Amino acid sequence: MDVDARKQDVDLKERKAEDGTILNQLDLIVKPTAFSTEHVEYVVKAKYVDIPNSGEVYPDVNVEYTVFVTYPNAVAPEITKLNWQDPGTNGEGGLIYAHGRIAPGADGKVETMDDGYDMVAVLNNMFDLEKYTMDQMLKPRTGETAYDLATIAKPTLSFELVDKYNSASDWGGTTNGLKLYQENGVWKIELEKSDAVRQWINAIGEDSKRVKIRAVVSFNECYDGLYGTCDNGEKKYNNDQASDNLPECKTTDKVGSQAHDMHDYTGTAKAPQYGRSQVVIDEFEVAFITPIRFVKKTIEPLYDKYPLAENKAYLKDCFRLADYLSDENAAQEGFRYNHIVYDTDLTDQGTIDLFKRGTDGWCNYWKQVYDVNNVFEYKVIGGFFGDGSALDTENSKKIKFESDDEGEYVTWINDGEDIANEFVIKVEVCVKHVWGLVCDHANKETGRGHSVVTLEIPVKFHKN
Repeated sequence: MDVDARKQDVDLKERKAEDGTILNQLDLIVKPTAFSTEHVEYVVKAKYVDIPNSGEVYPDVNVEYTVFVTYPNAVAPEITKLNWQDPGTNGEGGLIYAHGRIAPGADGKVETMDDGYDMVAVLNNMFDLEKYTMDQMLKPRTGETAYDLATIAKPTLSFELVDKYNSASDWGGTTNGLKLYQENGVWKIELEKSDAVRQWINAIGEDSKRVKIRAVVSFNECYDGLYGTCDNGEKKYNNDQASDNLPECKTTDKVGSQAHDMHDYTGTAKAPQYGRSQVVIDEFEVAFITPIRFVKKTIEPLYDKYPLAENKAYLKDCFRLADYLSDENAAQEGFRYNHIVYDTDLTDQGTIDLFKRGTDGWCNYWKQVYDVNNVFEYKVIGGFFGDGSALDTENSKKIKFESDDEGEYVTWINDGEDIANEFVIKVEVCVKHVWGLVCDHANKETGRGHSVVTLEIPVKFHKN
């Protein structure tokens, strides 16, 4: 910060009485723009110069003041406990589950055939911000007049990634798919639709892949769009408008591929200082959960002596594919069947035509929303006994994976022999969709991950 720019942040004015009389005093006024680490210390030099008016000569008086500008204190907002899996004090160390939400298409309407799906969590919804607005934080104390918002430091609650790039910023190397941004005053953490982002997607029932975030308070800062307050210039990093009366947005040159916010602030490391008053929530985590889940059905067993025609397990009928809200604990019972993506059992079809499934078992709406490849992939893993041991090689050859006009099926061809022990045939089912986990199969698809399930087809003694 050059000297001339620094001088713009302070004013020296003569103090006058109400009648205009000069009181021979100087007021040092620190402007709101001084609230930055580049502006925290000011050395103000003044000189009282003698103006002879009585014939006497007085020496000039040099005065030097050192002024320190400190940030006001800010308290952490209260959390909305409904959204937290494991909240600490004000969310510290807590965990939020994010499944995403339907994204309206070009028509701007939800529940039409051009809808998509965004994996996004609205961070504002995780905190009770009613008492954390600017008006509340700047509320004058009893007996004082209201603050002039044009002349005081204005606090802003913001969020930042703890140890990863912010892909909402225009920095090189931002390939991890995380996007933290502010839109219309609302903070969001989002996964971009890319293969890189699958490292952050958890299977339903898991949450080991977590994004670390912290909440901070900044004052009068528009540093480089890191907090979503800057839209200055063609290289703007976030899309939200700058707040009223903020200083002009500043931009900084990128250094190689190193982003301004790419640091590891875990453990005892201190938070970066640019633009912060204080860290109000040091660290909490968000776990993105895939919105699609497999639901296993009861599978009719195969038998040791049945002929082939009677000894088939058609895989398409052994499971259903569903949106996570089809779970009995996640949706109202009357609407649960509106969230089935695939099921050959057409008995329960939901309450709205848009969600009904065709004769092939697929709901075209959900197939569109999740960009699902409607061809399931099956892999026979093998036979296993109740104790987990594998079926021997010779008997494993009797497990057949075949297909006919009705679809793929698994059978057990034992030539009429008795089996010594009952067992199960394990079959892995894979479906590709845009919000799936990393697919490690040979025929993985660019732009889609997968969800998988392992079916267990029982093989039992001959039925009497």
